[in-house]
Amino acid sequence: MEIYNIIIILDSNYRIIDISQPHLDAENNINARFIGKSILSFIDIDINLKSGNTMFNNLPVKYVIIDNLNNNGFIVHISNAAYQNNYYKEILDLLNIGIHITDRSGYIKFTNRAAEKGEFLNRRLTTGKHITDVYSLTPETSCILRTLKSRKPILNIYDTFVSNYSKQPISSINSGYPIFIENIFVGGLSIVRFNEYLQRACNELTLLNDFVKKGGNLTQKSYNKKIYYSFDDLVGNDEKFVNSINLAKRIAKTESSVLIYGETGTGKELFAQSIHRASNRRDNEFIALNCAAIPEGLVEGILFGTEKGSFTGSTNKSGILEKANKGTLFLDEINSMSLNVQSKLLRVFQEKKYMKVGGTKEISCDIRLISSTNESPEYMLRSGKIRSDLYYRINTITIPIPPLRERKDDISILYNFFINKISYGSKFKTSDSVIKILESYDWPGNIRELLHTVEYAISVCEDSYITIRDIPQSIIKYNNSYENDKHGSLLSDDTNLNNIMDKYEKHIILDFLKKHNYNITKAAKELGLHRQGLQYRIKKHNLMEVIERKKVK
Repeated sequence: MEIYNIIIILDSNYRIIDISQPHLDAENNINARFIGKSILSFIDIDINLKSGNTMFNNLPVKYVIIDNLNNNGFIVHISNAAYQNNYYKEILDLLNIGIHITDRSGYIKFTNRAAEKGEFLNRRLTTGKHITDVYSLTPETSCILRTLKSRKPILNIYDTFVSNYSKQPISSINSGYPIFIENIFVGGLSIVRFNEYLQRACNELTLLNDFVKKGGNLTQKSYNKKIYYSFDDLVGNDEKFVNSINLAKRIAKTESSVLIYGETGTGKELFAQSIHRASNRRDNEFIALNCAAIPEGLVEGILFGTEKGSFTGSTNKSGILEKANKGTLFLDEINSMSLNVQSKLLRVFQEKKYMKVGGTKEISCDIRLISSTNESPEYMLRSGKIRSDLYYRINTITIPIPPLRERKDDISILYNFFINKISYGSKFKTSDSVIKILESYDWPGNIRELLHTVEYAISVCEDSYITIRDIPQSIIKYNNSYENDKHGSLLSDDTNLNNIMDKYEKHIILDFLKKHNYNITKAAKELGLHRQGLQYRIKKHNLMEVIERKKVK
């Protein structure tokens, strides 16, 4: 793969002033062909973003745009080295064992996702730090530091330690390997196997032994108890939401059928699992089936199981009714199930018996049914999406879950909850403007969308301070309050995109300057800009006179 390290100097209008890259200069006289032209004539990038990925000469490359502090303009750096690093990082993140890579002095260069989760870290904060700054270890007790000192592998050291970020004990088996490139010692590799990994390996060996002993006829069996959500995981103070939680708690220990109604992403399965965990069936299975995701021709086989010989290619196979016996069956989006299958389910719930597909023997089943729908019960009945007799059978108790747009006061609570959960206790700060945008957004994806938004913000923010630039553009773009109410005055008959964008940028700058009493440094920090970058934009929009006049007042 060809390696690029291209530096491009731009003026304030993103026109190319100079291109610095030796082999490009010599090839086809690059400078002469592109000097004075827009950067977009050379490479397809988004000039509104500070960095991103694109294609150059049919190869994936990374670009970074920074303000040129010496002139009014910008500097663009193009390379594919970052892409290559990311390629290998993505591979290491797929492993279920912990990986740390350090330089020869013990400073962390990379931590994979398994190590981050298993050791309760945030790798964005620990990368670049020394091993002893992250863990309560010494050069004598650290496996990787001993490896770096001896330059020899140290294998299978059982250790119990804590990180300086979580103070939570971690037990693992560690191995250290020195890294040599062309006989030059460059760093070390630490491989961490956590108790969970070892337990899983033991279970796999147990399954393999059973498989061999039984001649290959291994039946499915759960060796680890599943961990379900509980009512403690339902976060919020909204009155309607709290009422729904209290109702779910009251009926949890009964045997009544439950119908949960809520839009996609509101947490219907969390409610279902919480009810199961608080019920008398909590020691038995909780089986969930997404009715919308299963092709109609397979639903019956999945529900009831199949009998060998009933049709070509069939085998003896248990259905989820059998697996959920004595436990709880959760039918998600039951309104997506065909009326034919609904009629067969009705018989099961009435008589508590069923037959496998192609079978002749009735099988008794004892399950508690929890269903969910993303459409209102009234609409389902009116539109004929659900049989009325089945509806009244499954709808002993209805639990409504309000959408997130009706729980405005809970948005900041959920946001902080997700920040703490995802960052493993690392400290992140958030600007007030971000919370205001989140609280005025409609959240069509509900809590699931908010969770993904927090994950995005933590991944892209700098210095652990989340600002508007770290929020997905889709939220800012479609945020009714932020875009229509606050910037409605920007709409005019002018259809020139550059003019519209200039007006928008000017309006934003004035808003943030006013918020910080026209302090350029503070406004630049919240906007995610360097002071020089904001000063350039102030001059561009002729706002300096406005600032001086406001300061005098």
